Amino acid sequence: MSPTDRSLDMVVMTHIDGDHSRERLEVLDQFDVATVVVGDNPMDDQSSQEWKARLDRKPIDPVEVSARQVLEVLNPAAVPFVGSGADR
Repeated sequence: MSPTDRSLDMVVMTHIDGDHSRERLEVLDQFDVATVVVGDNPMDDQSSQEWKARLDRKPIDPVEVSARQVLEVLNPAAVPFVGSGADR
């Protein structure tokens, strides 16, 4: 990711909970996030409500997944940077 790129294709979280999702709120502020994938936990605590409000402001419609669903992530082939040692 280049230093000037402010976009993320996807943010994936197993569940929204204050002890490991609060810092991810900053990701939504600092990057243009296309998709948020989150487990199907209830959105009824304070952390969940903060996430919902932040997603609504963007607007990002979260994709909810349930247990045992498989998310297959395909990465593009690495592209060498022009002028780097990788393009020799």
